[in-house]
Amino acid sequence: MLRIANILVPVDSADSALSQALFWGHRLQATVHVVETHVAGGDSVPAPPTARPSSAVRRRVQDVAQRMDLPLTNLRAMDVDAPSLTQGALWYAAEHDIDLIVAALPAHERFDLTRRTSLPVHIVGRAAAATQPIRRVLAPIDFSRHAQRSLTHARMLAALFDAPLHVLHVLERPPYVALNSTDMLALSDAKLPERRALRRAKTLLEDTDGPAVDVAFHIVHGDPAHEISSFADEPDSDLVVLSSHGSTGQSDHPLGTVADKLVRRLDASIFLVHSFGPSLVAPPSNSAASSS
Repeated sequence: MLRIANILVPVDSADSALSQALFWGHRLQATVHVVETHVAGGDSVPAPPTARPSSAVRRRVQDVAQRMDLPLTNLRAMDVDAPSLTQGALWYAAEHDIDLIVAALPAHERFDLTRRTSLPVHIVGRAAAATQPIRRVLAPIDFSRHAQRSLTHARMLAALFDAPLHVLHVLERPPYVALNSTDMLALSDAKLPERRALRRAKTLLEDTDGPAVDVAFHIVHGDPAHEISSFADEPDSDLVVLSSHGSTGQSDHPLGTVADKLVRRLDASIFLVHSFGPSLVAPPSNSAASSS
């Protein structure tokens, strides 16, 4: 199951982010921290940093909760002084043991945020409606250990939202090389790479934990960022669960090549799982582990 106790929403985000965070909080009985950053001068967070309750922020959240017909229970509405929205969010997240950041921000701010935190980030898409439910979860994978981590989160999220899970693997087209007779024989079966990739995708899903969900597998050829974008642009793709790194990812790079491109270009909502950051998936209980 998902292990989320504290959710942070920068109040500069659109109402769509507030509604998503309130849904998370209601379903998971988590505390939602809605924070408005007041930009201060200087190059660092004011010393000492302070956060104070905000009645104006609380009223805005109450309006969103009322439209959603959700009870408003575990809420902290706060003002923070900081040099930038990103610094305010990151300082608050560190001070209050935040597990998940939910944000709908301008492109440059959301890119800055995803690169500077190791926490999972739910970037609510620019086209998302304030009360639109998640209807389909898309999980791009590349068979790396990072992909298994993000796929585990995707499975949990699909169950949380009662949505089908679509698993996508992109077969990159190899560069032209001179082929020997063995290569030619392998290429004579045009569907062999797809069948192999499908078997690996199913095995990867079997190796993840989580409740049973409806799953569809998609194997396509092309450039990974382009093909993932095409799938994500379909009308019923509401959430793309994306690993921050792929098979060649390194911890000293905040985002891998594909994730970097997708965070910049996607209009759909993204749930970014940082490969080298904390996991939201609770470990199996001792009783479950001993019975397996």
